[in-house]
Amino acid sequence: MTEYFKSDPIAMRHAILYEFVGGKPIFETYKKLCERLGVVDYLEFEFWFMRFVRGEFDINHDKNLEPKTRTINDLPVRIFEEIGTYLDVDDRYNLRHVSKNIQRIVDTWKPDIDFLYFDKNMPEDKRRKLAYLLRNPKLELKSLLVLFSDNRSAELVVSVLKEIEHPVRVEVFTMMPVISEAAKIISKLDSKSLKMVGIRINDGSVKNMNELLQLEQIKRLDHLFISTDLEPSQFPLQSFYNCSVFHIEFFEVKNLKPLISFIKNLLKSSTNLLKCYFSFDVYRPREKFFRKVFSKLGTGDLKTRRVSIPGTKDFYKLEYSNIGITVTRES
Repeated sequence: MTEYFKSDPIAMRHAILYEFVGGKPIFETYKKLCERLGVVDYLEFEFWFMRFVRGEFDINHDKNLEPKTRTINDLPVRIFEEIGTYLDVDDRYNLRHVSKNIQRIVDTWKPDIDFLYFDKNMPEDKRRKLAYLLRNPKLELKSLLVLFSDNRSAELVVSVLKEIEHPVRVEVFTMMPVISEAAKIISKLDSKSLKMVGIRINDGSVKNMNELLQLEQIKRLDHLFISTDLEPSQFPLQSFYNCSVFHIEFFEVKNLKPLISFIKNLLKSSTNLLKCYFSFDVYRPREKFFRKVFSKLGTGDLKTRRVSIPGTKDFYKLEYSNIGITVTRES
């Protein structure tokens, strides 16, 4: 039955008239018509609905006698851009699918968004709408965040970043699912905008650590956060001797000795360290152990040590507790 109405213009006009007689507003009438017949061409519906509103009920009227109707494609670009300022991300994404001409215009607009957030419960269409924004060279983000266990979003974001040629301007980049090509992905970010990076490392991605730390994007950071399930003996701590600011979070640590050894060597050999923090996701009573192994370093009290930096008036302040160890350069 629905195919009959769609294939017969006169029958469709009768259907529109039938819904019009119901006295509902135009958009509500259109919705009810689509519920009965499936998707109906809106411009066709609107033409006949507005004739009926004017009291013109000639079903056999020849549309060709009407003046040419202007469509959204005929709008001046300036007016079109003004309309765009009132549209949110979803509306802009939907609008760009109207035609290739409109898509070209919409894709030149600066996205009115500064935070991209992905999580595993996000609908796929929403995930794609956000990911496509990364292709826009005018995008400027405060934060790009992909949460734990959201591997689908991580794959999508990584695939987009691999393809684009422009640097993505983002201040905080946080990718909690493990990605094997972290160095390649972070190299796609604008080094002048980037202030903080947060990533996870496992035994499959640890081999690229040196490459990652050599990136200009990483060297310019205010803060580098790395979360790992690896033991300190498995983690490439030696790669961090020349880093100035970093935070490594270990999930569980059964053997602290490799970490203690690294920290002692770091305090002796580093010349550009500003601040580092080693935290432990699983709580254990470690403070007494730290007090013992650090007791001969510099001067201090039960929870703090001060270690002089040769050739300077500065010193490293070493603080420790059950949940972590902090080293800060101070004057």
